[in-house]
Amino acid sequence: MRFTRLHLIGILLMLLVDGAWFTGNDIIHAQSITTTRDAQPVVISRIDFIKASRLDVDVMSKMSQSDLINPDKSAPSLIDELEFRLSNDELAPKDQRYDFRLRPNNPALRNRTKELYSIRKEQLQADAELDFSDEVFIRYEIITDWLELQQELLLLNQRIHINDQRIDWLKRYPGADFFDADTYTEALMDKLELWSQRAEIELSMSSLHKVVQQKMSVTDSVNINWDENFDISTDYIKKVLRSLPSNLDEHRRLYLAELAIQEVKWEEQVEKASVDIGFLQAEYFPNRVNKSLIGFSAGITLPLFQTDRAELMDYKLQSKEREFELLETRQQISNDVQRWKDHLQSTLSYYEDLRNNYEEINLSELKSTLQSLDEFEPLKGLELMELELKWKELEQEWYLEIVRSYIGLLSQLDWLASYTDIDWLSSNSVKNFNGISPN
Repeated sequence: MRFTRLHLIGILLMLLVDGAWFTGNDIIHAQSITTTRDAQPVVISRIDFIKASRLDVDVMSKMSQSDLINPDKSAPSLIDELEFRLSNDELAPKDQRYDFRLRPNNPALRNRTKELYSIRKEQLQADAELDFSDEVFIRYEIITDWLELQQELLLLNQRIHINDQRIDWLKRYPGADFFDADTYTEALMDKLELWSQRAEIELSMSSLHKVVQQKMSVTDSVNINWDENFDISTDYIKKVLRSLPSNLDEHRRLYLAELAIQEVKWEEQVEKASVDIGFLQAEYFPNRVNKSLIGFSAGITLPLFQTDRAELMDYKLQSKEREFELLETRQQISNDVQRWKDHLQSTLSYYEDLRNNYEEINLSELKSTLQSLDEFEPLKGLELMELELKWKELEQEWYLEIVRSYIGLLSQLDWLASYTDIDWLSSNSVKNFNGISPN
């Protein structure tokens, strides 16, 4: 059976109607995923999901612990000891004596203990903020994973559609010139493999959907529509790279390391102030004759000898160790930022090379040239569609890798957790942030 030119034109029109042709400028958006248990699902936006990081168990646990610390109540009481004494030197009534001794706490100990527990309260809060920062990054990774699965599913459905067309034509026209038994067999095997790939993606999306529900503490039906406004451009990402701050002294990890140093120093000060400063004593002699019945005495402790030298030496060692940990943390932050920056720059460069290679292929011209040939076979049109689809798969793969590197860099800069009102994946949301415009 030989195809006429009219047959070829009819098949090409079918392809156009089916919408299988698409250009490199098309923006791929997958359908939102909704569980179907309830008629009115709970809508969770990207910003809602990010802000809910505050409700993470680790974050809330450490914030609750910090709320329990009250520096004023942690300080020792004004009076360390009250003592009532009864004495009689000669076991005679006239020698009866009553003493009331008060031993006050060192005021320096009270003040330094307050400062120590203020630092510990700040440490718990800073630790909670660090957990919050980590959780925000984890949630952005979940969002990126979700977007990647959506894109993969959409592109895979298009590939399935092309393969189904190939099978349909080969089955319908077994005597045509373009019929090939090997091609037909391969198409049938591809059908099974593509089905398996789609099932795997759907399972992954279902699993990720449950993760989102758990993190949001939602048991009702949920509508996740995260592909909306997912339009952060590579041009904006390049502007971020050119606008990186040189000073990271306010980083959460640095602040926590600085608090650790202060804690040891105040522990040392508390140890130094943990000395008995003396006592005040009121005395009463009920049977004294020709003398006052009331007396008074006081004592002051002279701290001439340090019995806690070993403890103080330990605090010195701990303080020095934590100072080195601060330097190490500072260097680690710098290294992490540089590592993410280098990876992002390299990924952007490869992405640009990929786009240049695609433009050199000039698929539009290739399609026009092949379609004008008399011997152009319908299956060649499907192969061109697969070539275009392969480009979209590669383009999306590299673009999402750029997004992951971009999010990783923002996390290391402490921007993700510091600006949770900003959706860093939306060009409209990041508009004019810190002088960086997406346009």
